[in-house]
Amino acid sequence: MDKKELRKYAKQERSKLDIELVSKKLTEKICSLNAYKEAKNIMLYYPLHDEINFLCLLQDKTKNFYLPKIDGDNLLCCRYSEGDETCLSCYKTCEPLTEGCDKNIID
Repeated sequence: MDKKELRKYAKQERSKLDIELVSKKLTEKICSLNAYKEAKNIMLYYPLHDEINFLCLLQDKTKNFYLPKIDGDNLLCCRYSEGDETCLSCYKTCEPLTEGCDKNIID
């Protein structure tokens, strides 16, 4: 299977899931992990309508969260808080309007 076919297959399989329920269960699992508990700076992605949604983690005010942002051929790491504005990228994904920072701070 090439990349295009694999993406199509994954999308079909995801469409069979209760994304809200799966997102909730996976978020609970993540929150129970020591790696999450010890982390201070966490990178997330802004989900499309049919993707696992981890944005409820943003309610954890003991953590700093970051989203990726496309800048030409570069992928920036940008601070993001619940309620911050986003814009659509060239790939039709939501990106933060904040400036990029050093990606090495991500735990």
